[in-house]
Amino acid sequence: MNPDYVHNDTVRLEQWLEQLRQERKLAEHEAERAADSHQHSERLSAAARVEVRRGLISVARAEVERLSSQIRDLERLVERVGAAYPYLERQRFEDAVDAAGLVCDWEIVLERCANAGAAGTAFEDEKVLAQVPLQARVHYERAVSTRLFEGFTVCTLLDPPDCRHQESPKATAHYLFGTIPSSNEDEGAAIFQVAQW
Repeated sequence: MNPDYVHNDTVRLEQWLEQLRQERKLAEHEAERAADSHQHSERLSAAARVEVRRGLISVARAEVERLSSQIRDLERLVERVGAAYPYLERQRFEDAVDAAGLVCDWEIVLERCANAGAAGTAFEDEKVLAQVPLQARVHYERAVSTRLFEGFTVCTLLDPPDCRHQESPKATAHYLFGTIPSSNEDEGAAIFQVAQW
């Protein structure tokens, strides 16, 4: 699998990470410059100049924090890709499946809930797991043992029924993905391929 929505090497992710680090460095420089700046418009009162300076510092610091958050998220992606779990951009994966005339059916296999009382509480759906073939289950157990993922889902690609025959959908492929929360609101969870059958 090597479509453009799969990141199975760290090169592109590392380049993206370096770009974010450079942007953060520029934002930090802007924050320092705003903090050190004493030369605002001569027409502003001293109080107004202080407020302008505070506003500039606040905006620059917010940008630094936003970029720092993106860097942390990207470092999490790089860690998992480095452990040989290709990262897929879920929306682009679903778009490719749709373009092929297929439909995605997502089922949760395992979900860890940190705030369910005891740390590390996990809910595993035995019914879904029972449908996973032995070889894929070996990959699943290995991925669970790494503790790199907060959940696992199975995506079944279905060939929709022919309108004339009204057959039930036919499964054409299955993917097992490890998941972690994504800061990208459109994505929901970042997905990493663990197995395919």
